[in-house]
Amino acid sequence: MVAAVTVHNGQLYTGGYLRLNGTGFYSAARWGGSSWNLLPGATQVLAMTSFNERLIIGGYSGIFRLDGISWTQLSEGAKTTSTLGSYQGNLVAGGSFISVGNQNAAFFALYGPTGVSPSITQQPPSPIVCQNSSVSLRATAIGDGTLSYQWQKSGLDLTDTPDIFGTQSNTLVFAHAQPTDSDPYTCVVKLNDCTQTTSKPATLTIHPTGSADLNNDKTTNALDIAPFIAALINHDPVSAALCAADLTGEGIVNDADISPFVTRLLAP
Repeated sequence: MVAAVTVHNGQLYTGGYLRLNGTGFYSAARWGGSSWNLLPGATQVLAMTSFNERLIIGGYSGIFRLDGISWTQLSEGAKTTSTLGSYQGNLVAGGSFISVGNQNAAFFALYGPTGVSPSITQQPPSPIVCQNSSVSLRATAIGDGTLSYQWQKSGLDLTDTPDIFGTQSNTLVFAHAQPTDSDPYTCVVKLNDCTQTTSKPATLTIHPTGSADLNNDKTTNALDIAPFIAALINHDPVSAALCAADLTGEGIVNDADISPFVTRLLAP
C-alpha cells in the first residue's frame, strides 16, 4: 500500500507498505529508472515531502529529515504524522499526535522555527598560493536567527585537523597548504539549523614550491635564469613560476633564493 509520493531533487520517492522482490516493507524507496531502491532506516512511512532541499518523511515514529545517508529526527512528538507540506517557509505536519517538541499541538503543527534561507553577502574567494603557505577561505552570511556553518570539499563535509581548521565556522584556514588541497570548496550556511544556503564554489590553487624549474620543462637549466630574475625583481603575482623560484619556502622570492637556485643550476 503506497501512502505517500513526492519528487525531491528531480527524483521520484514513495513510502508506505512496499513489496520489493516479493517481500513487504514499511519503508520508503527511490525510483532508479528501472526499479525501486529502498532507503535504509526509513520505517513506517505515512507521509513525505521535499522541504528546503531535504527529503522529509513522517509516520508512526515521528518526522525525520534525510541527511546524506542517515535520518535525523526533527523533534520529539509528532507521532503518527500522516501528512506533510509547507506554508510560508514552515514545514506543516498533520496527524493524530497531540504534541510536538513538548508543545501542545493537536493534530496540526507548523514545525519551526524556519524563517527564510540565510543570505550569503560575501562569497569565499578563489586564492592562488604557494605550497606551505597559510591561506583562508571566508564566507559572510546574514539571517534572522542563529547561523551555523559547514565547509565541504567536493561536496563532502570537512572536519578539523591540525593543518585545516575552522570547518564549522565562517572561515576555513589552511595552516600549511599542500597541492593535495587544490579542490573546490563550498560553505553550507544554516539558519536555526533548518533552512540553508550553499556558497558558490571557491577553488584553491596551490603550486609546488622550490622546484627551480620555472619554465616547467622538467629540468633546471639556462632557460630558467631569465624567469628567475624576473620573479626576483618584479615580485609577480603568485604563479607556478613564482612558487618554483621560492627555494627557501618563505612565500616570497628574494636574495635568499639566489644561492640555492645557482646550486640547482650548476648541479650535474
